[in-house]
Amino acid sequence: MTFEATDFQAECIFQTKNHCEILLTFIVDTFYTDDTIVRCNQRIHFSWQDTEITDKKGNTTLEPRIRVCNISNSLPYDSRDTIYPVHFTSLPIAKGFITSSNGDKKIKVRGKGNSAFYISESQIVYISNSDHYATIHTINSDFECANSLSELEKEMPSYFVRCHISYMINPMFVKSIKRFQIDLENGVQIRIPEKKYTAIRDAINTRLYKSLNSKN
Repeated sequence: MTFEATDFQAECIFQTKNHCEILLTFIVDTFYTDDTIVRCNQRIHFSWQDTEITDKKGNTTLEPRIRVCNISNSLPYDSRDTIYPVHFTSLPIAKGFITSSNGDKKIKVRGKGNSAFYISESQIVYISNSDHYATIHTINSDFECANSLSELEKEMPSYFVRCHISYMINPMFVKSIKRFQIDLENGVQIRIPEKKYTAIRDAINTRLYKSLNSKN
């Protein structure tokens, strides 16, 4: 089991002349041995205090020191786990955190901060593009990538459809197609260019048909 931490953000929530409280938040992706990936929000609360430090010569100075460090996360306690929540995926609450499950083909994408994500193809609902970077929207989470949408398009399975210059969708999550608009199962609506509407509609229908029949 391995894990990666990304999206670090620090905020000073309280401060005096000799004391401050710092809240550090970040995302932890845990890669389990059964190929499951679990994403959780983590936070650490630091209490900094000016502390008298005396050196070997007897000189005393005030230096900032961490007096209290509180680590909190959303994972429930399991007595079988000694250090890290190895058995978390067997708990019912885990369903809300799992982003990939065993048996699905996965793609590797570059995350921001030199991280890497291994995401199950079947969990991807759609991919959006903004400022030359893409965001992969899965059933449970969103992954900000260092890849562009054009780069990801080459890695996606053939049944994915580039329906807009800024969007690519998984037809399996299409709820409906109407004039110049795609409605996804998660409530997201994506506009279709008027001149490309017929071609995109036919591409979605064809690829959805092929994908469903290949599983039978």
